[in-house]
Amino acid sequence: MAGKVFISCGQRPPDETAIAHQIRDLLKSKFDLDSYLAFKVQSFDDVMQITNELSSCDYYLFIDFGREKLGWFGQRRGSLFTHQELAIARHLGFSEIIALQQKGVLLEGFAKYILSNPEYFLDKEDLLVKVENLVRDRGWKKSYSRNLIIKDVVRNQPISYRDRQMSSSRTEVIWHGHVVNQRNDIAAANTSVILKHIEDAQGRITRPDTTFLKWAFHDSTYSKTIFPEQDAFFDLLAIDAGNPLNVYLHSLLDSVVVTPTFAGRPPIISGPAGSYRLTYQLFGENFPILEFTVILTLTGNISTTAVSYA
Repeated sequence: MAGKVFISCGQRPPDETAIAHQIRDLLKSKFDLDSYLAFKVQSFDDVMQITNELSSCDYYLFIDFGREKLGWFGQRRGSLFTHQELAIARHLGFSEIIALQQKGVLLEGFAKYILSNPEYFLDKEDLLVKVENLVRDRGWKKSYSRNLIIKDVVRNQPISYRDRQMSSSRTEVIWHGHVVNQRNDIAAANTSVILKHIEDAQGRITRPDTTFLKWAFHDSTYSKTIFPEQDAFFDLLAIDAGNPLNVYLHSLLDSVVVTPTFAGRPPIISGPAGSYRLTYQLFGENFPILEFTVILTLTGNISTTAVSYA
């Protein structure tokens, strides 16, 4: 999921939680941005869930509400938990950060070193206006991701294909998944893709092959490093041009079927015509797992069969 905002703010009900929900709704209605809010933190598992969500987000919105007054200083301390989240965000390499702090809150701790000039707000109404203006000014948009994304699905012309499991070549139409590393600082090492499952029109789920898929234009390459701001293509699926109801994967699977005329990997789908949802998972070192789905419209005619990114 691209364009996802981690909203880090105070958790004190009812006012702070209500404001956080208003900000979430504002981001969705004005900018079509999805958000993650963390409220109930009661155990170590809750903290790990927040860390996992943070690693999968693309933007970081830091809101520091005031707490109790700090003696004779006349200032208030901020939310301790949001400062901890901010430290994790910096460790994860976030570059798109918007920081707002309630007027009168003391800038201290980790925030003092990385938020030299936060935007100040007075009250709820002022906060909502400033969030909207800052998000617009910074150009936050749905299409951005700081991680790996599937940019599109590309259909190739029919080609003769043969791999190590096939006794003879077969004319196939191959669809490629286009993967982009949006980070400018980290390579996605040992990146691999699997087919997680297939769902047919009746909702039945099968897992015919969950081994690694081949990277396109490379001989027997099933793991690849994608450098910062670079892209790569993998073999999403292939359809037999001579029997367009048969759908194949180019994978590491070593089982074969043998017929009088052919020996090779079995098809993952062999009809009937209809709509199928194929869900994949993309893995890369130091990147969250990306799960995505494509819709295969299988017609029995290679010219009208289509694959689209769901």
